[in-house]
Amino acid sequence: MKRIALRLFVLSAVLVFSTGCATKKFVSKEMEPLSDRITKVEGRVDALEKGMNDLKAEQDKQNQDIDGLKKDMDNLKTTCAEETKKAGDAAAKAEDAANKAEAAATKAENAAKKSEKAFELRQRK
Repeated sequence: MKRIALRLFVLSAVLVFSTGCATKKFVSKEMEPLSDRITKVEGRVDALEKGMNDLKAEQDKQNQDIDGLKKDMDNLKTTCAEETKKAGDAAAKAEDAANKAEAAATKAENAAKKSEKAFELRQRK
């Protein structure tokens, strides 16, 4: 039994040491194509990241422009509301002035009629 164990041990040792280790040259040769592919992929990733950053910067600028336009619209709404109120007030004043002018015209007509009657009565005397 000891002989079989010894033979297995020797056979295992021979198998382990017979395969050997990879040399630096072999590893470099095997890694070179992978390194090239990784470099290309990294270049593409960098380009995509730059594109995404450019798009984000453009989006931020557009968001600022939109915010500015919203403020302008709010200002215009306020101004329009104020001007509409002023126009309504002016229309009310104009209507009041027209009513006063109409009343004055009626008063003047009545005064003219009285004056005409008074003139006629004086002429008859």
